[in-house]
Amino acid sequence: MLLPALSQKYIASGGYRPDMFNVRFIRTDLLNQQLLDFLRSMEYREEDLQFLPNLKKILPDDRGRREDQKWEKYYTNELRELIRQKDRALVEMFPDFDI
Repeated sequence: MLLPALSQKYIASGGYRPDMFNVRFIRTDLLNQQLLDFLRSMEYREEDLQFLPNLKKILPDDRGRREDQKWEKYYTNELRELIRQKDRALVEMFPDFDI
């Protein structure tokens, strides 16, 4: 069982990697291209995939954030450290999303 093995050492050493299921994560900010690559690797027919690269982002209420709405401004240094400590497994597994 994985839960009893969760520790700082287990996470930092990467010991969790062999214990994970065979899964591929797709980043939502790169969704179209990574989904296309994945479906190609699953041997989908190219003609069935032609629409993917041309899809536009789907935004809530058909609008995005304003230029001044940067996520970074909502986090203090103390809050960043607290999140990194509490979610250390996620930060280790997905370092691109470290805050």
